[in-house]
Amino acid sequence: MARITMKFGGTSVGSTDALQRATEIVRQHVRDGHQIAVVTSAMGGVTNLLIEGAQTASSGNGERYKAITAHLREKHQQAADSLLHDPDARAAVSENVHRLLDQYEAFCAGMYVLREASDKAIAAVSSLGERICAPLLAALLRQTGVASQAVDACTLIVTDEEYLNAGVHWAESEAKARRDLLPLIESGVVPVITGFIGSTRQGVVTTLGRSGSDYTATLIGAFLECDEVWIWTDVDGV
Repeated sequence: MARITMKFGGTSVGSTDALQRATEIVRQHVRDGHQIAVVTSAMGGVTNLLIEGAQTASSGNGERYKAITAHLREKHQQAADSLLHDPDARAAVSENVHRLLDQYEAFCAGMYVLREASDKAIAAVSSLGERICAPLLAALLRQTGVASQAVDACTLIVTDEEYLNAGVHWAESEAKARRDLLPLIESGVVPVITGFIGSTRQGVVTTLGRSGSDYTATLIGAFLECDEVWIWTDVDGV
C-alpha cells in the first residue's frame, strides 16, 4: 500500500470526459488499496476568465464580468447536470457554484465602482475556480463509490501577505494539514483539495502564484509523508 498525492491540472478536469477520467484514475488506485489525496486545479481556462473579468471591471467595463459570470455558471452547471445523477448531490454542487459566482459578481461590481483591482481582490477572485471544482470532483468520486470530501486549502496552507505569490509558513501549514487530512486518508476518505490557494494568519485568501497547484500538491505530499506525488498536466515537466 502506498500513500499518493495526485494533482490534476486544468486540462485534466477541464471537461466532463476529463473529470470522468480523473475520477476513474483515483477510483482504481483506491480499489488497489492505496491512500490517496487529490489536489485539483480549476477547470481549464476558468482562472484566466475570472482574472479577465476583474481587470476589465476595474478599467471601467461593466459588461464583460457579467458575461463571464454567466458563461461560468453555464459551464459548471452543465458539468454538474451531466455528471451527477443524484438530485441532492447535484443540488449541493449547484448551490456552491452559484454562491461563489455571486461572490465573484459582487467583487467585480466593487472593482467597477472603485476602478481598482488590488492584489488582495485579485487573489480572492482567482481562488474561486478551484473552490468550485473541488466539490464537483469530490461528488463525482462519491458517486462512483469512493468516499471523498472537498477540502479548501485556505484552511490548510498558511502564508504571508504577498497575495498573488505568497510564501508558505511551513510549520503551521504542516500542522494543519496533518491535523485535518491524516484522519481522512487513514479512514479511507479521499480529500479533494483546492490547489493554488492559501490564506494569511488573519484568514485572507492568497494564491501561490501561477502553476501554484503543483506547489500545493508537493506541499501536501511532504506534509503527509506520501510515497509519491503524481502530477497530470499538459505542459512540459522537469
